[in-house]
Amino acid sequence: GSEVAVACDAAALLAESGIAARVISAPSLELLRAQTAAYRAALLGPGVPVVAIEAGSGEALRALIGPTGLVIGMDRFGASASYQALAKHFGFVGDAVAARVRSFLGR
Repeated sequence: GSEVAVACDAAALLAESGIAARVISAPSLELLRAQTAAYRAALLGPGVPVVAIEAGSGEALRALIGPTGLVIGMDRFGASASYQALAKHFGFVGDAVAARVRSFLGR
């Protein structure tokens, strides 16, 4: 969904800082969960930090990224404004996501 463009923007900003990032889109979590554990491990990569972005409750992604991954999601609802204003307010823009990832990586 809308998170893919944000992830791509963040990956480009991270690359400028020397941090390589790969964006993977999972439009159907059910189909991804139905894949073998080996497939999911190969998709995410062994031993690399994993970040999941969900403009909603992202904790549903926790089982896929593991306990040490970073989930960028929301824990509240009910705000009203344009989607651009809400995205910026809640940190679903490339620069905010890149900053969270840098912090997560200790950079």
